Parts: sequence; structure tokens; C-alpha cells
Amino acid sequence: MSVIEHRRTGPWADVLSWLDEAELFARSQSPQVRVEDFVEEETYVIRADVPGVDPERDLDVHVENGRLVVKGERREESHEKNRREMHYGAFSRVLPLPDGVDAHDVTASYADGVLEVRLPLQKAAGEQHQIPVSRKES
Repeated sequence: MSVIEHRRTGPWADVLSWLDEAELFARSQSPQVRVEDFVEEETYVIRADVPGVDPERDLDVHVENGRLVVKGERREESHEKNRREMHYGAFSRVLPLPDGVDAHDVTASYADGVLEVRLPLQKAAGEQHQIPVSRKES
């Protein structure tokens, strides 16, 4: 059985609440997109944790000057909160690509909160190229 923790009350409640909010504000200023990368069958694969986003509306993924750029926004829903540990707002991550990546044949998919970008290893990356992100059914 779950129990919802109620907000603190009493003379120190506001001070403790401000401290909690200040810590969360400091951590939320630069939310880090966590990634992993590997090579699989002559394809460079980058996987990024980006939970809680709509890939068609909230993600911008492109290759620019030999770098993969992942930008997005996690939108906050309006609820009265007892606790707030989730990060909302804009985020971005820029990753250098290895030599030999074909920037024009890139695919991206999103499933279960993970963005997966697959870049064939053929020729060096060049100018900016937009990458569509499709939802992968799980």
C-alpha cells in the first residue's frame, strides 16, 4: 500500500522547503543527457536517456560539423506536487563523431525513454543534416 507524504508544516517548513527547492534548482540548471556509444556491424550507435518526451515534438537531432547534436525539452505537467525530483525544461548534448561516419544516412528511433541514433561508418561527416526521429513500438 502506498502512502503519499504530506508537505511539512510548522515554523521551519518554509525554510526546509526553500532549501529543497534551491538544491533542485541548482541541479536542474544543466540537466545532463546520459549517453552510451558503441560500434555494431559497421554502424556507430549512440543511445541517450531522454525519458518523458514526445520524440516528434520535443526532440531535435542533427549532425553539424562532425558532431551529433541532441536538443529537446521535457515539458512539465501542472500538478500540486509533494515532492519534485524530476528535471523539466530544455536540454542539449553535443557529441563529437568519429572519422568515417556517413552523416547523410543517419537513422534515429525512440523507445521506452531511450533515443537511439545509428550512423553508418563510411565517410567523414560534413555539413548539417536534419535527422527525423520515429517512435519505435515496443
